[in-house]
Amino acid sequence: MLYCVKPFSVSKLEAVVKNEITLPAPDDWHAHFRFGEMLKDVVPWSAKQFRRCIAMGNVPPIETVAEAQAYDDECNDQSQKFGCTTLVSPKLIPTTTPYMVKEFSRSYFGRLKLYAGITTGSKGGLVDFRPLYSCLEVMQDCDMVLQIHAEDADPAVDCDQRERSCLPKVEQLSDDFPTLRIVVEHISCRETVEFVRRMHEKTRPVAATVTLAHLKHNKNDVRGGELEPQLIMKPEIQGFADQKAIMELVYESRPPNVFFGSDSAPHPAANKGPIKVANGGFTAPVLMPELVRLFQVHANPDALANFTSVFGADFYRLPRNKEKLVLIRKPWQVPEMIGAVRPYMAGQTLEWQVDGFI
Repeated sequence: MLYCVKPFSVSKLEAVVKNEITLPAPDDWHAHFRFGEMLKDVVPWSAKQFRRCIAMGNVPPIETVAEAQAYDDECNDQSQKFGCTTLVSPKLIPTTTPYMVKEFSRSYFGRLKLYAGITTGSKGGLVDFRPLYSCLEVMQDCDMVLQIHAEDADPAVDCDQRERSCLPKVEQLSDDFPTLRIVVEHISCRETVEFVRRMHEKTRPVAATVTLAHLKHNKNDVRGGELEPQLIMKPEIQGFADQKAIMELVYESRPPNVFFGSDSAPHPAANKGPIKVANGGFTAPVLMPELVRLFQVHANPDALANFTSVFGADFYRLPRNKEKLVLIRKPWQVPEMIGAVRPYMAGQTLEWQVDGFI
């Protein structure tokens, strides 16, 4: 294998009792914190659950080392109040140069995010990856991680087929840069599940993140009845067969190149309808409580620990967290509003809540 994986087993976890569960402290390998007042409102909800969070650099656009350093300071000024470290991912764009990539690496930004698809903070997308090859060569040499929003930006591709259409381009990248670590972010369809399995079987350093929304929902939940704005996101939540494939991957197969990334993406409530709906849902407040509930139904605590606490750290070659997170079975209601943002599951009662780190 190209990276070391020694999963936890349930015997190495704290005992699960009726009304309490203790897990290795988790990480969120894909989050959006925005900036300014919204950042101050949303960061605590992630920082109280996770010991590390990757903050994607799309809003605000983080495209230079100076911007990355300033945003890193802004995020960590808030997250470190709760003992959480933010890791900023600057954008890889056509105007990025190999010299800039080296500067990112020297400045401890070991990750760059490629927005192939059209989404918030990426209005144009990138149809052809070849102009980036000189930068990717440097990234490979510097042992950096390329994070890809893998949707095809070609306007001729149907919006719900964009991830499928992008997969051959990602595979070509892996062929051309066989030791470049690649993360396909927030996977949504069974074809990507099959691709991730194949990459693991070929011992390619290609991984994937899975969100709570893509694990829990299918498109009937989004638009089978009344439209659910918090579930309108990129890539789109797909059908039953796609959800089933993702569930099997996470709950049963559990390959070490698949780990948790929330893609929690806050927007002002005014931008989530009724005229236009921005892509992304603010899922941060419910992440670990809902994951505990789902894994109790579909898997077990060691599967959750590996998904949220082990596999991502190993892939990013970062030390596993030494603390543990305690959740208790105690009903609480998700706030209707958090600052200017209406969260996912607003007003609903959850059975599990975060008690704190030990």
